[in-house]
Amino acid sequence: MITLFDNQVRPSTDFPASRFPDMADRYVCDLCGRDVTRKIHRARGHGGPIIGPARFTCACGARYLSGMTEWDHLHRFMRRSRLRILAFAPAFLLPLVLFVVLARSAWLHPTPLLFVLCSITGLFSVPLAAVGIWLLSEVYSILASICKTRFAKPADRS
Repeated sequence: MITLFDNQVRPSTDFPASRFPDMADRYVCDLCGRDVTRKIHRARGHGGPIIGPARFTCACGARYLSGMTEWDHLHRFMRRSRLRILAFAPAFLLPLVLFVVLARSAWLHPTPLLFVLCSITGLFSVPLAAVGIWLLSEVYSILASICKTRFAKPADRS
């Protein structure tokens, strides 16, 4: 159940997974009735499509659209924009490398200046490293999609 602002309750909508593009709160398998909502990905707005397999298979063997798009199926413009964003991953991981170098130096040669520099770098490197790791996970999804579509056997492709 989802509550609205005026304290009215709207019943949740359950659709079969074969009706995926239609908006629903929950999707269930047409054959076995399992909840497959976690495997269905809706559009993300300005972020573009999620990169991954275009179809998924339920435990009972039924196949449905997942809402994701393979790398090879993206438009050239979308591929370029994704690669431009991913080019910044090393820039986000650079403060973490600097922090590790300063921490090692502070450990081997303990001075107050190195301790202060290490502390300041550590404060900035953790959030930036989280963004860098997220970008590297995007690189992983792109490489997995490319390997699946270009190097998989024809029977394995969806």
